[in-house]
Amino acid sequence: MNDNDELSFVASVRRGRDLLDVLYYWNGRRLQRLMAERDLLLRIGGTMDQIGDPALNNSGVVAFPATIFKGPALGGIFVAGARPLHLVVGSGDRAPDGTMILRFSERVAIDDEDGIAFGAHLGENGATREAVLRTGTEGLAEIAVEGAQAPGGGRYAGFGPWPTIGPGGLTAFIAALDGGPGPLAAFAGPAGDVRRVATMGETLPQGGTIGRFAVNAVAAAGADGALTFATVAQKEGERNAIYCRCPAPAR
Repeated sequence: MNDNDELSFVASVRRGRDLLDVLYYWNGRRLQRLMAERDLLLRIGGTMDQIGDPALNNSGVVAFPATIFKGPALGGIFVAGARPLHLVVGSGDRAPDGTMILRFSERVAIDDEDGIAFGAHLGENGATREAVLRTGTEGLAEIAVEGAQAPGGGRYAGFGPWPTIGPGGLTAFIAALDGGPGPLAAFAGPAGDVRRVATMGETLPQGGTIGRFAVNAVAAAGADGALTFATVAQKEGERNAIYCRCPAPAR
């Protein structure tokens, strides 16, 4: 859902004896079918296969990952809705460092400038590594990559299931760390200026410590640099919690 109460979703629809994935967009007045499994991709090649969870911005642009059957790529990130159907990034494309994009996260995020953030696996000479990437008018940019130095200490050892995105080019994600101040941390920032926001086990200014991050934790980016994430209790005396790095209230 976007700020205009518009919706985009994938539903299983029966056609004859078959169940097909269909991507829909509700603009508040009518339900629009955007794309369905087995649809021909006339300007791209091949047919649409499995469709991942969509993301919707306030301009009505829908971004979604999908696989392609007998197409120019095995899959990729598409946009539709307020923009004509278009393959933005495909498997086999090259990341900024020259390595090949092998596959994508199950979900993506899109902002109001049509910037799209996603998780990816990159491959080179038989070796693979995870990365958080972003694409927009400036082209494809690397936000974080496995093995690189992480802000605040340590190196990235892996990433959460998918990144999220906020205004101003902000991309947020959870990452595992090697040699860092904690095993997991939340990061946020634009390309080239990502910063560590919170670390598992970190002592809070008001006392207490940040607990264990939830399974498959996602750091959710919001307006004015806000970022939220969840932790779960592991033993007696601990508690489940939702934390927010929230902007200061207006004065």
